[in-house]
Amino acid sequence: MSASRSMVVRFDGAKELEEAFNALALGAQKKVFRPALRAGGKVILTAIRARVPRRTGNLGKAIKLRASRRSRKQIGVAVFVDKAVLAPRKQPKNPKPGAREGWHPAHVELGYVRKTKKGTFHIPPRSFIRAGFDAVKEQALQAIVAEVGRRMDLIYVKPKAAASLDEGGD
Repeated sequence: MSASRSMVVRFDGAKELEEAFNALALGAQKKVFRPALRAGGKVILTAIRARVPRRTGNLGKAIKLRASRRSRKQIGVAVFVDKAVLAPRKQPKNPKPGAREGWHPAHVELGYVRKTKKGTFHIPPRSFIRAGFDAVKEQALQAIVAEVGRRMDLIYVKPKAAASLDEGGD
């Protein structure tokens, strides 16, 4: 079993800060956290793309950052490999019986075993997703905290500017 490569961010602090944040409407909370999570996700995305093995460049282009599914209870972003960008290669006209087409990003990340007439070969993993995440998770957390602080300051110090949080450049 492998370790999970996700990050859960919880902000604990002074009671006053927690009460002030809970006093915000749900929409305002999302205006604070969604861009902050996106800022942290961009740090992770950049690190992963920098570690992708380059042959054609398609794998690096397929790594995306998107908001998670909408939910009333949580806000999130995900860095993932978009299957639509990595369209499967054209299947041969007469495929061999039992032949399966593997998924390239998983083969690169996890490695695989290739069986040939000459024997079995183990292709070692070239972990770019795990290595990228592990290398910059602290920096991503710092980016999230900085963006939350900046947006909370805008709400409480300049309430009129809080109406234009989305235009602040995230």
